[in-house]
Amino acid sequence: EKFARLTGVFYFNTPPREFLSNIMAACDGSYGIDRRGRFTMWIGKWERPAVTFTETDIGGFTEEFVESATEAMNEIHVNYTEPRQNYQKFEAPIWQDLGSQELVGKRVVSLNLDMVPSPNQAYRLVQRMARRINNRKKLTLTLGPRGMLAIKQRVVGVEAPNFGISGVWRVENLQPEMTLSRWTITL
Repeated sequence: EKFARLTGVFYFNTPPREFLSNIMAACDGSYGIDRRGRFTMWIGKWERPAVTFTETDIGGFTEEFVESATEAMNEIHVNYTEPRQNYQKFEAPIWQDLGSQELVGKRVVSLNLDMVPSPNQAYRLVQRMARRINNRKKLTLTLGPRGMLAIKQRVVGVEAPNFGISGVWRVENLQPEMTLSRWTITL
């Protein structure tokens, strides 16, 4: 099965933002402005970073572990639309975090993926969402002049093994500190 397929009906009284959100939910994507200033859609698959920062670029860093969302949800019921059954809604297999349920009890959330045409795709999307939300680490780096290279980048690489930081990170915020020679980036 393909990573992301979608099917559905568009009603002209549906606000465009809601329609785009339904499309993006079907492919674990997002939309926005690209580096050239054009409207674009990003499909939720791995992206190779165009910029990688090393220990020589990093002046300081803070690491923060964001509270796990499984304290708020650890069982997700998801509905999808079956095109072969006259676009009726069906429930996909239920995603559960059994370890969290043992610790804090059951916390159930329902999710509608109106344009997702199969139970397998709906379950994969819920797994990806849960993985992204749970066990998140927030990283704030102070960078030198090379920090400017992260302007309009969705992801950056960080290779600082002596600091215990390595991997590809999604850029949440990038700001200069007083001058363009010092930057703060939140990942």
